Amino acid sequence: MNGQWIGPYTGTNDGLLVVEFDDAGPHYDGAVYAINNNRTQPASYGEMVVPKGQQAALVHIPLLSLERGTGNIFTERSQEKLPRRHEPEVRGCQYGHF
Repeated sequence: MNGQWIGPYTGTNDGLLVVEFDDAGPHYDGAVYAINNNRTQPASYGEMVVPKGQQAALVHIPLLSLERGTGNIFTERSQEKLPRRHEPEVRGCQYGHF
């Protein structure tokens, strides 16, 4: 399962999903990037751990927002700065289900 997968996603929003996995012994460490097609919305980033040997998994991942253009991750403490960089009603996603 090592590697990178890139493809479209559709749900509440749509865009490009990038998933990366690295072999970490008994499990895989993963990172997920969701880049929304709506440029007024921030992209999202999350990390996950997937046990080896599973045929399928539903993963609930806490997400952080990414600043467009720089890729900087807004930490939980800097999330309050998000509305100043985007339209006032914009809020980043808090969780993703994969």
